[in-house]
Amino acid sequence: MKRAVKRIGRILGVLVIVVFSAFIWFMKRAVKWICRILGVLVIVVFSAFIWFVYSFYKALEPIESIDKYQEVLAVWRGSGLVDHFPSSVPASARNVKFSSFPGHLQGGGYVQIRMELPKAAVKKLFEHATNTAKQYYKDGGNFKDRLPSTSPHTLGKDERDASKFPDDYRIFIGNFGSETPPF
Repeated sequence: MKRAVKRIGRILGVLVIVVFSAFIWFMKRAVKWICRILGVLVIVVFSAFIWFVYSFYKALEPIESIDKYQEVLAVWRGSGLVDHFPSSVPASARNVKFSSFPGHLQGGGYVQIRMELPKAAVKKLFEHATNTAKQYYKDGGNFKDRLPSTSPHTLGKDERDASKFPDDYRIFIGNFGSETPPF
């Protein structure tokens, strides 16, 4: 009987060593797999974070390509703020500049288009705006006396340094709605 107990003890001792060795071997492999999985998760999360930061940054850049004019108008049409803009750039327009920014948090968005038109077209637009506007203000680039103003986003970098509009610049205030401008 003593022999049987010793034998069982040895078998159990060997079995414990084998199970413990298998456990250690399995844990080494498990740790390797866990490390690999965590490494992949870190890479995925870091990539998602970089993509988010890049997308956020790109969303804060103004759109200045005239090729995106139709696209930008389509986005802004729902607000009613660009209904008085021409649906397309007139064929007679030259030196066309465009800038748009959707706004961010409480920062204001804007859409501006600047172009040179023949004198007759400018006169027609000016008369139309003068007749339909509730009021207008001269020199749109000045903030004196709390008058409505705007920033010249369509000016070139050299021009922007001067940050000045022409002397005959006007800001027309009105509810133009879906009224089509006379282009």
